[in-house]
Amino acid sequence: MFRSAIARSQASLPPQTAARLTSLTRHISPAPSPSLPSTTAKMPLVTSTMINSGKPRVILGLMTFGPPGTESKGGRITTLEEYNKNLDYFQSQGYNEVDTARAYIGGQQEGFTRDAKWKDRGLTLATKCYPAKPGDHSPEKLRASLEKSLAELGTDTVDIFYLHAPDRSVPFRDTLQCLNDMFKEGKFVQLGLSNFAAWEVAEVWNIANERGWVKPTIYQAMYNAITRDIEKELVPCCRK
Repeated sequence: MFRSAIARSQASLPPQTAARLTSLTRHISPAPSPSLPSTTAKMPLVTSTMINSGKPRVILGLMTFGPPGTESKGGRITTLEEYNKNLDYFQSQGYNEVDTARAYIGGQQEGFTRDAKWKDRGLTLATKCYPAKPGDHSPEKLRASLEKSLAELGTDTVDIFYLHAPDRSVPFRDTLQCLNDMFKEGKFVQLGLSNFAAWEVAEVWNIANERGWVKPTIYQAMYNAITRDIEKELVPCCRK
């Protein structure tokens, strides 16, 4: 099903997406996805300086970056001056990948990142849709969430779009069909999953694979020397 890897694997991906794909916590290399439409010309610039450099991949999480007055919503970096200083240093070290979500900072993070001119900086960006309520991953609401993210970010497309967690009130088939439609429209380049159980990852992949739909190629999880639960089932699932 999946082959997990620390570095980006490009060999199995369409040539028009190979230079654009990013690696987050867990990178999964799939069989080829459907070819992207001509809208890929509008994709934000994605740097590829570390693809074969052997340098560890570092992604800047933006969960605590928010506009002034958002401290109660988790904001810690709350001015554009501070934000830009952090981005300047991050990029000076040779890194260009950032990770946000519609839910971060009460929905205000993406707009703050737009104000920081992420596209002008040539950053690679991932965002997510979290199902705060049952039905949030229904086709209508999922599309509305991604389109809101794109509007807030000031872009036509993002490099990675994650399902931030499973919405078990909606059949995965319905969610995946909507994702495939948006993928073909060029609204995102790569599909990711986060906070899904191993059996759900397998089910999602099988549903998409059987129908020729866009498949998840990245899994983002908490994994460190202390938190190692994913080793039992999730990592073997992703490697299969």
